[in-house]
Amino acid sequence: MKKFFFLLSTTLLLGLGLLLGWLVVYTEGQVISEEALQWTQFLGRFHPVILHLPVGLFVGLVILELAALCKCNEGLKRAAHILVWLMAITSVLTAYLGLLLAANGDYSGDTLWLHKWLGIVFAATALVVAFFKVRSVYYGGRGTRVYQLLMLGLLLLLPVVGHYGGNLTHGSGYLTEYAPDWLKALIDEPVERAELSSAETGMIEDNRYTQQIQPLLDQYCVQCHGIEKQKSKYRLDTYDTLMTPGKLGDTPIEPYEISESMLLEYMLLPEADDMAMPPEGKPRPSAEEIMMFAHWVADGAEGPPIDEAALAEERAAKEAEQAQLDQLISSGIMVLPLSLESEFFIVDFQNAKGSIAAEDFALLANFKDRIWELKMTGVPVTAQQLEYLRGATELRSLNLSGLADADAVVDVLNSFKSLETLNLFGSDLSDTGLAALAVPTVGSLYIGSTQVSPEQFSAFQQARADIQVYGDVDMDAITKIQAMDLENSAKFDPNKK
Repeated sequence: MKKFFFLLSTTLLLGLGLLLGWLVVYTEGQVISEEALQWTQFLGRFHPVILHLPVGLFVGLVILELAALCKCNEGLKRAAHILVWLMAITSVLTAYLGLLLAANGDYSGDTLWLHKWLGIVFAATALVVAFFKVRSVYYGGRGTRVYQLLMLGLLLLLPVVGHYGGNLTHGSGYLTEYAPDWLKALIDEPVERAELSSAETGMIEDNRYTQQIQPLLDQYCVQCHGIEKQKSKYRLDTYDTLMTPGKLGDTPIEPYEISESMLLEYMLLPEADDMAMPPEGKPRPSAEEIMMFAHWVADGAEGPPIDEAALAEERAAKEAEQAQLDQLISSGIMVLPLSLESEFFIVDFQNAKGSIAAEDFALLANFKDRIWELKMTGVPVTAQQLEYLRGATELRSLNLSGLADADAVVDVLNSFKSLETLNLFGSDLSDTGLAALAVPTVGSLYIGSTQVSPEQFSAFQQARADIQVYGDVDMDAITKIQAMDLENSAKFDPNKK
């Protein structure tokens, strides 16, 4: 009977472990539909409530185990057995609700990553602790030492997980805000600040945003709308994010337009209003501070002082980049942006005349990680020239149709890890070259009218079922299909010959 209950308990714990693993995989990187988002947000917000259950149960379990060490009592052992089960179950439930809360997009950054994965480790370890507790109960104390070591590990892990969770909820400086200076210096990481010239110092001192607005936002808003936490996907910790629309599509601040500035409108709402900022129970700016904020908006919402030296350096870099692009274009190489707002390029050699100079590829190498699509149809490119583009990280589409000596460039092609479409139609790719070709890993490969044998093509197609491989068009098969189509049509329509 003991063996039966042990196997049953182990099966249940294994099921909980598999469920936890599935939840992690399912929620990682998932795009939540609008329909599911409401339930995700609703359930996720129970995470801060439910998390007290495994914490309290764990603390109770520690107390019971310490008491059991001092006094052997069967009642304490049975109570500990029950608590370890409840702790394991509620730990998995808490982790699941936490994953849902994280999927809402209101939190981000390193603190979220640490809290999330340390919380998952805590839940998984709680399941292992429960297993060894069950084993010790049903097999006369076997695994007790491992159980005790794991309990010690959870005891050390719990405050770390809680610390990062508290930082997400209350802000990174919440615990040390009122700590003595000597203690704060030991805990807080020192902030390195660049040395400022007297002119720069004067500019900052005269700037309203730096001196008045930013401190106000830091005091009342950044806790919920900063780097680690962004309620409704609004960030107010920098001037640029202050001018960026959030989840609702509204821009927090519209320069010169007090009535159109959403943030100011929310500041003026009664504290009990659901849309009031800061929300009910949080410190709120005074009437004088709100008036100061409104005057800043009405005067144009000027941002922090501009670093003229950095601006000039950025402008010079852009001019140098444009000069290189102009040189490529003058050689007949079209370099077009992928879209108006994109930093990536489509590069087309169709207007290039004659052989391409190595200098052009050397210039193109400066942009290799920004090339999205590369068209080199019929261009007499060599392996040495393509070597300049080796390892291009964002290249998705490459057209080398008609390429001579295609086998020689296979090694370079294999370095394009993001490639999704590769066209080698009409090249002299051989069986040897195709066997060595490892890209694309997804998408399509065109190798029609090459020197690849039908046997090698068939073998490659079977081996690379993860991509679409297109070869020569079988005209005889198409003719047969057309003849069969006409024959079948004639059977149903005798007038159609």
